[in-house]
Amino acid sequence: MRSRSRLGVAALFALGAAVGCAARQPVPATPCMSDRECRAGRICHEGRCRFLEVVERELGLTPGAGGPGGSARGGPGSSPAASPLGADPMFMGDAQHTGRSAYAGPATRPVERWAYPTGARVFAAPAVDGAGRIYVGSLDQSFYAISPAGALIWRFTAAAKVYATAALGQGGVVFMASEDGHFVSLSPQGQPRFDLHLGDGIDASPVVAKAGRVFVAADGVYAFEPDGNALWHTPRADHLRSSPAVHPRGFVAVGTPSGKVLALSTDDGRVLWTTDVGGSIDGSVSIDDAGSLYVGTDRGELIALDAGGAVRWRFETGGDIRGTPAITRDGHIVVGSYDHYVYALTPAGAVAWKTATWGRVRASARVDRDGRIYIGSQDDHLYALSPSGEVLWRYDLGRDVDSTVAIGKDGVLYVGADDGAVHALGAAPPPDHSAQERPE
Repeated sequence: MRSRSRLGVAALFALGAAVGCAARQPVPATPCMSDRECRAGRICHEGRCRFLEVVERELGLTPGAGGPGGSARGGPGSSPAASPLGADPMFMGDAQHTGRSAYAGPATRPVERWAYPTGARVFAAPAVDGAGRIYVGSLDQSFYAISPAGALIWRFTAAAKVYATAALGQGGVVFMASEDGHFVSLSPQGQPRFDLHLGDGIDASPVVAKAGRVFVAADGVYAFEPDGNALWHTPRADHLRSSPAVHPRGFVAVGTPSGKVLALSTDDGRVLWTTDVGGSIDGSVSIDDAGSLYVGTDRGELIALDAGGAVRWRFETGGDIRGTPAITRDGHIVVGSYDHYVYALTPAGAVAWKTATWGRVRASARVDRDGRIYIGSQDDHLYALSPSGEVLWRYDLGRDVDSTVAIGKDGVLYVGADDGAVHALGAAPPPDHSAQERPE
């Protein structure tokens, strides 16, 4: 484990002492990116080093209590103030990777509310909590918490690129991972709860199951309790880039670069079945309401499996499939391909429709409450498609859009792009007729 983890733990103990100290001389609120840059019992909050009790007063918390259920110090085993799991709490919205959202995105061409710049391209999908805060990593080796208005709340410095989408847990805790193999939990205020070094780099997005258990893929699949306690690890010789998907029957499904789909028991990580699908898997498995599994491969095939691992059907596109299939509420499977098309297939594997973009499609699709589909393309555009595949609008973000969309409660779309920014796109406001000339 890196020295920053030890320093972080020491700083957390120091915070406990700071709460009980006598009055001290004011200390300037200096800029910061994480708690380890702060001294004199201060924490990094909203980008500045500030005294813990001052922050607690501003947040309406009892000093030292950290809200219901735990300490504000954010150390291992503590629980932050209770909050909803989130509006869009993890990659593809849920642990089955359906891609469905409970909220309606823009039906007509949106306007850009704001664009928050990071220092490198943004591949990860944003995650959105119940208060509308946006959490996202960047290839600039930083992880950001951004307000609904587009302002920086805090930034956590990793030591490697962040490809993985964060997952939000109970109480608003954040689980994020970086390419150097560190799996980290942060409080909603950006304070480290734990920092675990796994045996390989982490490109795949962590997933939080209904019971709070967290699954992470790296050199195999790991299962953790929310406090970071390791439950099991099923090792693999190859590096996994596929985010685990949790099946209702009690197993985790994950794809491998060697072309296997594995089903592992959620209880102890035992391999329940293995299916060779014949092509490297960069995206993730998705699971529909009936329990069928869908996965794409670098051979350009979308493959359907039953819950026992038997192949139900295969559909061949004209290019690599590197995204994760989304599943609409009527059971259609939607996925993009490097052949520049977005496809919708019926549960039986027939083409319902296909829609052309002007570039390769690396991003995964998201489906809003009304069945509209949002997906990025390497033609620099974000697309909105009707349930029948009609292009409703497309928005030029200026660079490739490989990030997968998140949808906020207010219908705002959040997405990263190769321009290094996180973009917020919302419905255009109604026209203002108040300034029109009135007849005399």
